[in-house]
Amino acid sequence: MLMIYLTLVRADLQIHNDSPIIDRNSPFYDDINGAGPMYAEGGKPVAKSDAKSKCCNNHPELGKCILGEDDNPDKDGKCWNYCIIDCERGGVCKLISDVHHECHCAC
Repeated sequence: MLMIYLTLVRADLQIHNDSPIIDRNSPFYDDINGAGPMYAEGGKPVAKSDAKSKCCNNHPELGKCILGEDDNPDKDGKCWNYCIIDCERGGVCKLISDVHHECHCAC
């Protein structure tokens, strides 16, 4: 009887780990959904730690970019290639303070 109970609990946890938390009132909503892509390592879900900081941010460390080239996936653009690894929508070359362009990973 105990073995059956543990199997049911484990199946329930697996569904929980693979499913997004869609209730915005849940205390875990921001922790889980804002963590970025999840991966399994040794049977435990692990958030890819750099994904949250990469997406939705500018990346001046990549240097200035050329609009229409560095954000173009067909031209092997540096912004696009850097961002698409962790950010589903890739990267764009964004105008910063009307002075220059920087890579920005889309949200």
